[in-house]
Amino acid sequence: STSWQAVGVVREDSLRVAYNFAANMDGFEDRDYVLTRDYFAQPGQIHVANADGSAPVSITRGSWPAWSPDGRMLAFHRAGHIYVNGADGSGEQAIAAGGLAAWSPDGTRIVFTNATGIATIGVDGSGLTTLLRHDFRDDTYAPHDMGVGKPAWSPDGQLIAFEHSGAGDMQPAQIFVMNVDGTA
Repeated sequence: STSWQAVGVVREDSLRVAYNFAANMDGFEDRDYVLTRDYFAQPGQIHVANADGSAPVSITRGSWPAWSPDGRMLAFHRAGHIYVNGADGSGEQAIAAGGLAAWSPDGTRIVFTNATGIATIGVDGSGLTTLLRHDFRDDTYAPHDMGVGKPAWSPDGQLIAFEHSGAGDMQPAQIFVMNVDGTA
């Protein structure tokens, strides 16, 4: 049996193999691979139910649903994209490639993770803005840097907290906070 080791990072629907130690496997070299399925979450059904779990209603197919602050809409992830729709499942619209959506406190913008890093977008799909790149840190070993994710707005709408996933075994995951414009 042949032993081999590769270091890779999964972001959205791609896998970047950073260093492949003598794998001697044809067709598996250091490069980007597009994944054939959603590795963040298997597509499932999003349901809404009463607080006691009764009367569940299937709303749509997807994962990681997030309620809008007014409770009228949902943002969710499906097949590498962020979607929004009414809480009853109506008006579904894909607004951006990415995952891990969180609503701004005023309900006008969504922060999420995409292949570049952390971004915001208007609920109507306008105004896509990258706030922070996955490779924002200069104190990690770049090939092993696992990037950022899980963004969340502060209740006052002034800050965004997020996780830096670490750098393999050398840097553990850490929580950071930045201004909503990506500074500081």
